[in-house]
Amino acid sequence: MTFVFAIAWCFAAVLATAGIAKIVRPAPLATLLADFPHPFVSVRLLGLGEIAAGITAIAARPGGWFAAACLYAVLAGGSEYLLRNGTQGSCGCIGSDRSGLSAAHVAFCLAGSAACLGAGVVSLATGFASPLEVSNDVVVIGLVIAQIGTAVWMCARLYDEASSVWSAWNNPWWERRS
Repeated sequence: MTFVFAIAWCFAAVLATAGIAKIVRPAPLATLLADFPHPFVSVRLLGLGEIAAGITAIAARPGGWFAAACLYAVLAGGSEYLLRNGTQGSCGCIGSDRSGLSAAHVAFCLAGSAACLGAGVVSLATGFASPLEVSNDVVVIGLVIAQIGTAVWMCARLYDEASSVWSAWNNPWWERRS
């Protein structure tokens, strides 16, 4: 049961971190959403929603888990829509600007949706919100927070590398024109 929450916490932390990135740097996603009315405002509102859902999920409330799951599903659908329309560019989430939208982004969002949905279901079914409710030990709480931070960093690096590998796979060196 704790394993389910550990994975979902990591996804919730990535969601909140991506929200912060969108508020601080809305330009990458705003350029992808140029057809939307007020793209910069839309991106910042999305970022606020990501932060709220991520923090509420990290606080281990069932509503937060379900909000994070729904937001991840919407992000996966939106990313897939942009990919099918041939939109190229960075989503402004985690990772570098060179990573951009790819099937790895859609897969990551779907995995995040599934993990947060699973945590919400477990939380409702068992009444067990999180290991932090059981432990008052500051060391345990500190280690959990450190693990979440490490997982966010690892997800950002993995996303960068997966996007590079996906680009290379779809455009092998022998087919490149320049």
